[in-house]
Amino acid sequence: MSLLVFHSGDDGDVVYGLPSLKVIFHQSGEKIDLRLTPSHGLVRQTYTTDKAESIASLIRVQGYISSCEYGLRRRVCRGAVNMDGFRKQFKGGTNIIDWQSDFMGLGGICHEPWLTVPDPRHASEVVIHRSPRYRNDLFPWAEAVSLYAGRMTMVGSPEEHQEFCRRWGQVPYTPTADYLELAKVIAGAKLFIGNQSSPMAVALGLGVEVIQEVCLWNSNCCLDRPNGQYVRDGRVRWPNSQNSRRLPICMSSIITEDRLRVIEDFVRVTCPLPGIMAECGAYKGGSAALISNTCPHKLLHVFDSLGIPEDDPGGHRKGDFSNTEVELRDFLSPYNCAIHIGIFPDTAQDLDAEFSFVH
Repeated sequence: MSLLVFHSGDDGDVVYGLPSLKVIFHQSGEKIDLRLTPSHGLVRQTYTTDKAESIASLIRVQGYISSCEYGLRRRVCRGAVNMDGFRKQFKGGTNIIDWQSDFMGLGGICHEPWLTVPDPRHASEVVIHRSPRYRNDLFPWAEAVSLYAGRMTMVGSPEEHQEFCRRWGQVPYTPTADYLELAKVIAGAKLFIGNQSSPMAVALGLGVEVIQEVCLWNSNCCLDRPNGQYVRDGRVRWPNSQNSRRLPICMSSIITEDRLRVIEDFVRVTCPLPGIMAECGAYKGGSAALISNTCPHKLLHVFDSLGIPEDDPGGHRKGDFSNTEVELRDFLSPYNCAIHIGIFPDTAQDLDAEFSFVH
Protein backbone atom coordinates (compact mmCIF):
# COMPACT_ATOMS: atom_id res chain seq x y z
CA MET A 1 0.00 0.00 0.00
CA SER A 2 1.11 3.54 -0.71
CA LEU A 3 -0.35 7.01 -0.23
CA LEU A 4 -0.65 9.19 -3.35
CA VAL A 5 0.57 12.74 -2.74
CA PHE A 6 0.73 15.68 -5.17
CA HIS A 7 3.14 18.62 -4.86
CA SER A 8 3.94 21.32 -7.43
CA GLY A 9 7.09 22.79 -5.82
CA ASP A 10 9.16 24.85 -5.73
CA ASP A 11 12.04 22.41 -5.13
CA GLY A 12 12.83 23.77 -1.67
CA ASP A 13 9.18 23.53 -0.63
CA VAL A 14 9.10 19.90 -1.75
CA VAL A 15 12.22 19.11 0.30
CA TYR A 16 10.72 20.85 3.34
CA GLY A 17 7.50 18.86 2.80
CA LEU A 18 9.30 15.52 3.08
CA PRO A 19 9.43 15.50 6.93
CA SER A 20 5.62 15.42 6.94
CA LEU A 21 5.61 12.50 4.51
CA LYS A 22 8.17 10.68 6.65
CA VAL A 23 5.92 11.10 9.72
CA ILE A 24 2.92 9.78 7.78
CA PHE A 25 4.93 6.72 6.77
CA HIS A 26 5.95 6.00 10.36
CA GLN A 27 2.39 6.49 11.61
CA SER A 28 0.60 4.49 8.93
CA GLY A 29 3.22 2.16 7.50
CA GLU A 30 2.30 3.39 4.02
CA LYS A 31 5.11 4.56 1.79
CA ILE A 32 4.55 7.67 -0.28
CA ASP A 33 3.84 7.74 -4.01
CA LEU A 34 4.80 11.36 -4.77
CA ARG A 35 3.72 13.09 -7.97
CA LEU A 36 5.44 16.34 -8.97
CA THR A 37 2.92 18.32 -10.96
CA PRO A 38 3.04 21.48 -13.10
CA SER A 39 1.26 24.45 -11.60
CA HIS A 40 1.41 27.80 -13.36
CA GLY A 41 1.04 30.81 -11.08
CA LEU A 42 1.65 29.04 -7.76
CA VAL A 43 5.41 28.59 -8.10
CA ARG A 44 8.42 30.42 -9.50
CA GLN A 45 9.38 27.66 -11.98
CA THR A 46 6.72 25.11 -12.84
CA TYR A 47 7.70 21.46 -13.11
CA THR A 48 8.59 19.94 -16.44
CA THR A 49 9.67 16.36 -16.98
CA ASP A 50 13.38 17.26 -16.76
CA LYS A 51 13.02 19.63 -13.79
CA ALA A 52 10.97 17.07 -11.85
CA GLU A 53 13.47 14.31 -12.62
CA SER A 54 16.31 16.30 -11.02
CA ILE A 55 14.67 16.53 -7.58
CA ALA A 56 13.07 13.08 -7.93
CA SER A 57 16.54 11.52 -8.14
CA LEU A 58 17.06 12.46 -4.48
CA ILE A 59 13.54 11.74 -3.27
CA ARG A 60 13.46 8.18 -4.66
CA VAL A 61 16.36 7.00 -2.46
CA GLN A 62 14.51 7.87 0.75
CA GLY A 63 13.22 4.84 2.63
CA TYR A 64 9.72 6.26 3.12
CA ILE A 65 9.14 6.89 -0.60
CA SER A 66 7.79 4.19 -2.91
CA SER A 67 8.01 6.29 -6.08
CA CYS A 68 8.47 9.86 -7.26
CA GLU A 69 7.53 10.87 -10.80
CA TYR A 70 6.40 13.79 -12.89
CA GLY A 71 2.69 13.67 -13.58
CA LEU A 72 -0.32 15.72 -14.55
CA ARG A 73 -2.91 16.09 -11.81
CA ARG A 74 -6.07 15.35 -13.79
CA ARG A 75 -8.13 14.39 -10.79
CA VAL A 76 -7.23 13.74 -7.18
CA CYS A 77 -8.21 10.20 -6.24
CA ARG A 78 -10.04 9.46 -3.01
CA GLY A 79 -7.53 9.35 -0.17
CA ALA A 80 -4.88 11.24 -2.14
CA VAL A 81 -3.35 14.43 -0.74
CA ASN A 82 -2.70 17.67 -2.57
CA MET A 83 0.00 19.45 -0.57
CA ASP A 84 -0.31 22.64 -2.62
CA GLY A 85 -3.04 23.66 -0.22
CA PHE A 86 -0.43 24.62 2.37
CA ARG A 87 0.11 27.88 0.47
CA LYS A 88 -3.38 29.05 1.42
CA GLN A 89 -2.59 28.73 5.12
CA PHE A 90 0.36 31.08 5.42
CA LYS A 91 1.72 31.15 8.97
CA GLY A 92 4.08 34.02 9.66
CA GLY A 93 6.87 33.40 12.14
CA THR A 94 7.07 29.67 11.37
CA ASN A 95 9.27 27.64 9.07
CA ILE A 96 8.16 25.90 5.90
CA ILE A 97 8.33 22.46 7.53
CA ASP A 98 5.78 23.41 10.21
CA TRP A 99 3.71 25.32 7.69
CA GLN A 100 3.22 22.14 5.65
CA SER A 101 2.87 19.78 8.62
CA ASP A 102 0.10 21.99 10.04
CA PHE A 103 -1.71 21.78 6.70
CA MET A 104 -1.38 17.99 6.80
CA GLY A 105 -2.94 17.92 10.29
CA LEU A 106 0.26 16.72 11.91
CA GLY A 107 0.90 19.76 14.11
CA GLY A 108 4.46 20.44 15.22
CA ILE A 109 6.80 17.68 14.08
CA CYS A 110 10.40 16.82 14.80
CA HIS A 111 13.03 18.65 12.77
CA GLU A 112 15.57 15.85 12.90
CA PRO A 113 17.34 15.07 9.58
CA TRP A 114 15.01 13.48 7.05
CA LEU A 115 17.32 12.83 4.08
CA THR A 116 19.95 10.17 3.49
CA VAL A 117 22.14 9.53 0.46
CA PRO A 118 24.33 6.61 -0.58
CA ASP A 119 28.04 7.19 -1.14
CA PRO A 120 28.62 10.81 -0.04
CA ARG A 121 31.18 12.59 -2.22
CA HIS A 122 33.96 14.63 -0.60
CA ALA A 123 34.45 17.57 -2.97
CA SER A 124 35.57 20.03 -0.27
CA GLU A 125 35.49 20.63 3.47
CA VAL A 126 33.11 23.58 3.02
CA VAL A 127 30.33 23.78 0.40
CA ILE A 128 28.57 27.07 -0.35
CA HIS A 129 25.65 28.27 -2.42
CA ARG A 130 23.95 31.64 -2.96
CA SER A 131 20.82 32.06 -5.04
CA PRO A 132 19.54 35.38 -6.42
CA ARG A 133 16.58 35.44 -4.00
CA TYR A 134 16.32 35.81 -0.21
CA ARG A 135 19.59 37.65 0.37
CA ASN A 136 20.95 39.64 3.30
CA ASP A 137 23.81 41.97 2.40
CA LEU A 138 24.97 42.05 6.03
CA PHE A 139 26.21 38.48 5.64
CA PRO A 140 30.06 38.45 5.59
CA TRP A 141 30.67 36.44 2.41
CA ALA A 142 34.06 38.06 1.82
CA GLU A 143 35.18 36.91 5.24
CA ALA A 144 34.00 33.37 4.53
CA VAL A 145 35.95 33.29 1.25
CA SER A 146 39.08 34.46 3.07
CA LEU A 147 38.77 32.13 6.07
CA TYR A 148 38.13 28.98 4.06
CA ALA A 149 40.37 29.70 1.08
CA GLY A 150 41.55 26.42 -0.44
CA ARG A 151 38.93 24.42 1.49
CA MET A 152 35.73 25.68 -0.14
CA THR A 153 33.71 24.90 -3.26
CA MET A 154 30.47 26.29 -4.63
CA VAL A 155 27.47 24.42 -6.01
CA GLY A 156 24.52 25.69 -8.01
CA SER A 157 24.26 27.03 -11.52
CA PRO A 158 27.24 28.36 -13.51
CA GLU A 159 25.55 31.78 -13.56
CA GLU A 160 25.27 31.82 -9.75
CA HIS A 161 28.93 30.86 -9.47
CA GLN A 162 30.09 33.56 -11.89
CA GLU A 163 28.07 36.25 -10.13
CA PHE A 164 29.41 35.18 -6.73
CA CYS A 165 33.04 35.26 -7.86
CA ARG A 166 32.65 38.69 -9.44
CA ARG A 167 31.39 40.07 -6.14
CA TRP A 168 33.26 38.15 -3.45
CA GLY A 169 36.35 36.60 -5.03
CA GLN A 170 37.29 33.37 -6.74
CA VAL A 171 35.91 30.10 -5.36
CA PRO A 172 36.19 26.70 -7.12
CA TYR A 173 33.00 25.33 -8.67
CA THR A 174 31.60 21.80 -8.41
CA PRO A 175 28.90 21.09 -11.01
CA THR A 176 26.18 18.57 -10.17
CA ALA A 177 23.84 16.94 -12.68
CA ASP A 178 20.85 16.56 -10.35
CA TYR A 179 19.78 16.82 -6.72
CA LEU A 180 21.12 13.40 -5.81
CA GLU A 181 24.61 14.44 -6.91
CA LEU A 182 24.16 17.75 -5.12
CA ALA A 183 23.15 15.98 -1.91
CA LYS A 184 26.16 13.67 -2.11
CA VAL A 185 28.51 16.66 -2.36
CA ILE A 186 26.83 18.39 0.59
CA ALA A 187 26.81 15.18 2.65
CA GLY A 188 30.55 14.83 2.06
CA ALA A 189 31.30 18.27 3.54
CA LYS A 190 31.79 19.35 7.14
CA LEU A 191 30.00 22.67 6.68
CA PHE A 192 27.41 24.19 4.34
CA ILE A 193 27.05 27.97 3.98
CA GLY A 194 24.21 29.47 1.98
CA ASN A 195 21.06 31.53 1.82
CA GLN A 196 17.47 30.27 1.83
CA SER A 197 17.63 28.14 -1.31
CA SER A 198 16.90 24.53 -2.20
CA PRO A 199 20.55 23.47 -1.56
CA MET A 200 20.13 24.86 1.98
CA ALA A 201 16.97 22.74 2.31
CA VAL A 202 19.00 19.70 1.26
CA ALA A 203 21.76 20.53 3.75
CA LEU A 204 19.24 20.86 6.58
CA GLY A 205 17.58 17.63 5.48
CA LEU A 206 20.92 15.81 5.64
CA GLY A 207 21.73 17.26 9.07
CA VAL A 208 25.11 18.74 8.17
CA GLU A 209 26.36 21.82 10.00
CA VAL A 210 24.99 24.96 8.36
CA ILE A 211 25.50 28.71 8.44
CA GLN A 212 22.47 30.39 6.88
CA GLU A 213 22.27 33.86 5.37
CA VAL A 214 18.83 34.76 6.72
CA CYS A 215 16.54 36.93 4.63
CA LEU A 216 15.28 39.66 6.99
CA TRP A 217 11.86 39.94 5.34
CA ASN A 218 11.16 36.21 4.96
CA SER A 219 13.01 34.11 7.52
CA ASN A 220 11.13 30.83 7.19
CA CYS A 221 13.93 28.24 6.97
CA CYS A 222 15.40 28.34 10.50
CA LEU A 223 15.44 25.05 12.42
CA ASP A 224 16.19 24.68 16.11
CA ARG A 225 19.42 22.69 15.96
CA PRO A 226 22.75 22.95 17.79
CA ASN A 227 24.73 22.71 14.53
CA GLY A 228 22.96 25.58 12.78
CA GLN A 229 23.70 29.30 12.76
CA TYR A 230 21.05 31.63 11.37
CA VAL A 231 22.75 34.92 10.64
CA ARG A 232 20.70 38.11 10.51
CA ASP A 233 23.15 40.78 11.69
CA GLY A 234 26.35 39.68 9.94
CA ARG A 235 27.95 38.17 13.05
CA VAL A 236 29.20 34.62 12.51
CA ARG A 237 31.08 32.17 14.73
CA TRP A 238 33.20 30.52 12.05
CA PRO A 239 33.83 26.84 12.87
CA ASN A 240 37.08 25.11 11.88
CA SER A 241 38.40 28.28 10.27
CA GLN A 242 41.94 27.63 11.55
CA ASN A 243 42.54 31.34 11.08
CA SER A 244 45.38 32.60 13.26
CA ARG A 245 45.20 36.12 11.84
CA ARG A 246 42.40 37.26 14.13
CA LEU A 247 44.13 36.27 17.35
CA PRO A 248 46.67 39.12 17.67
CA ILE A 249 44.36 41.87 16.40
CA CYS A 250 43.07 43.10 19.78
CA MET A 251 46.56 42.81 21.29
CA SER A 252 47.96 45.03 18.51
CA SER A 253 45.44 47.85 18.85
CA ILE A 254 44.82 50.47 21.53
CA ILE A 255 41.17 50.58 20.45
CA THR A 256 38.89 48.78 22.89
CA GLU A 257 37.28 45.55 21.75
CA ASP A 258 33.75 46.98 21.73
CA ARG A 259 34.89 49.80 19.42
CA LEU A 260 36.73 47.34 17.21
CA ARG A 261 33.43 45.48 16.81
CA VAL A 262 31.74 48.70 15.70
CA ILE A 263 34.47 49.23 13.10
CA GLU A 264 34.04 45.61 11.98
CA ASP A 265 30.28 46.10 11.56
CA PHE A 266 30.76 49.24 9.44
CA VAL A 267 33.31 47.46 7.24
CA ARG A 268 30.90 44.57 6.76
CA VAL A 269 28.04 46.86 5.75
CA THR A 270 30.17 48.86 3.29
CA CYS A 271 32.09 45.92 1.85
CA PRO A 272 29.58 45.30 -0.99
CA LEU A 273 29.90 48.94 -2.13
CA PRO A 274 32.29 49.93 -4.93
CA GLY A 275 35.63 51.42 -3.99
CA ILE A 276 38.70 50.64 -1.89
CA MET A 277 39.40 51.28 1.81
CA ALA A 278 41.78 53.43 3.85
CA GLU A 279 42.97 53.93 7.42
CA CYS A 280 44.80 57.03 8.60
CA GLY A 281 46.90 56.22 11.66
CA ALA A 282 47.75 52.57 12.12
CA TYR A 283 50.05 52.41 15.19
CA LYS A 284 50.85 48.68 15.47
CA GLY A 285 48.35 47.68 12.77
CA GLY A 286 45.60 46.00 14.82
CA SER A 287 42.61 47.90 13.45
CA ALA A 288 44.05 47.79 9.91
CA ALA A 289 44.30 44.01 10.23
CA LEU A 290 40.69 43.84 11.41
CA ILE A 291 39.46 45.99 8.50
CA SER A 292 41.35 44.00 5.89
CA ASN A 293 40.38 40.66 7.43
CA THR A 294 36.69 41.62 7.36
CA CYS A 295 36.74 42.65 3.68
CA PRO A 296 39.82 40.84 2.31
CA HIS A 297 39.16 41.20 -1.42
CA LYS A 298 39.48 45.01 -1.25
CA LEU A 299 42.80 46.84 -1.05
CA LEU A 300 43.28 48.78 2.20
CA HIS A 301 45.54 51.86 2.01
CA VAL A 302 47.25 52.36 5.37
CA PHE A 303 48.67 55.83 6.12
CA ASP A 304 50.96 56.21 9.13
CA SER A 305 53.70 58.59 10.32
CA LEU A 306 55.17 56.00 12.74
CA GLY A 307 54.33 58.21 15.71
CA ILE A 308 52.96 61.66 16.53
CA PRO A 309 55.24 64.07 14.59
CA GLU A 310 54.70 67.10 16.86
CA ASP A 311 52.92 67.95 20.12
CA ASP A 312 49.25 68.61 19.41
CA PRO A 313 46.43 70.45 21.23
CA GLY A 314 44.75 67.16 22.05
CA GLY A 315 47.48 66.32 24.55
CA HIS A 316 49.49 63.94 22.40
CA ARG A 317 53.24 64.36 22.60
CA LYS A 318 55.76 64.03 19.85
CA GLY A 319 56.74 60.38 19.55
CA ASP A 320 53.52 58.96 21.04
CA PHE A 321 52.21 55.83 19.26
CA SER A 322 55.60 55.25 17.68
CA ASN A 323 56.37 52.10 15.74
CA THR A 324 58.95 51.09 13.15
CA GLU A 325 58.16 50.66 9.48
CA VAL A 326 59.65 47.16 9.57
CA GLU A 327 57.35 46.10 12.43
CA LEU A 328 54.26 47.58 10.78
CA ARG A 329 54.94 46.02 7.40
CA ASP A 330 55.75 42.68 8.99
CA PHE A 331 52.51 42.61 11.01
CA LEU A 332 50.36 43.57 8.01
CA SER A 333 52.17 41.34 5.51
CA PRO A 334 49.39 38.65 5.48
CA TYR A 335 46.77 41.26 4.57
CA ASN A 336 45.73 43.03 1.39
CA CYS A 337 47.30 46.36 2.38
CA ALA A 338 49.29 49.16 0.72
CA ILE A 339 51.31 51.01 3.36
CA HIS A 340 52.18 54.70 2.98
CA ILE A 341 54.73 56.08 5.47
CA GLY A 342 54.87 59.84 6.06
CA ILE A 343 52.65 62.80 6.90
CA PHE A 344 49.04 62.56 5.73
CA PRO A 345 47.65 63.97 3.42
CA ASP A 346 50.98 64.46 1.66
CA THR A 347 51.35 60.70 1.28
CA ALA A 348 47.98 60.50 -0.53
CA GLN A 349 48.70 63.10 -3.20
CA ASP A 350 49.09 60.53 -5.98
CA LEU A 351 46.08 58.46 -4.94
CA ASP A 352 43.00 59.01 -7.12
CA ALA A 353 40.36 56.49 -6.14
CA GLU A 354 36.82 55.95 -4.88
CA PHE A 355 36.56 54.76 -1.28
CA SER A 356 33.88 52.62 0.32
CA PHE A 357 35.29 52.89 3.87
CA VAL A 358 37.78 55.21 5.61
CA HIS A 359 38.83 54.97 9.26
